[in-house]
Amino acid sequence: LRALDALVASGLSYPGWEADVKEAETTHVNYPTSFDRFLSGMQKKQALQQGDRSHEQLRALDALVASGLTYPGWEADVKEAETNHVVYPSLFDRFLLEMQKKQA
Repeated sequence: LRALDALVASGLSYPGWEADVKEAETTHVNYPTSFDRFLSGMQKKQALQQGDRSHEQLRALDALVASGLTYPGWEADVKEAETNHVVYPSLFDRFLLEMQKKQA
């Protein structure tokens, strides 16, 4: 829980961070093996809130967007890709490939 306390002390500001802190505490007690993954998601949410897109996954997404996405629904796919980055990082690469296929 020290890692969570340090994260809170660093100044969380993303929407819903208070609820995430409570959920992190519950996760630590009930699902301790998932705690680090949940904490990582909180850190990613905060980075996005601060405009930090330096993570490799986000740089790849930004490069794809910069290439000129035009297919119907690409904006929603970008938001879903960002959610995958935070919550389901193992699904991110496959989702990005699907976006590339939609554009092709």
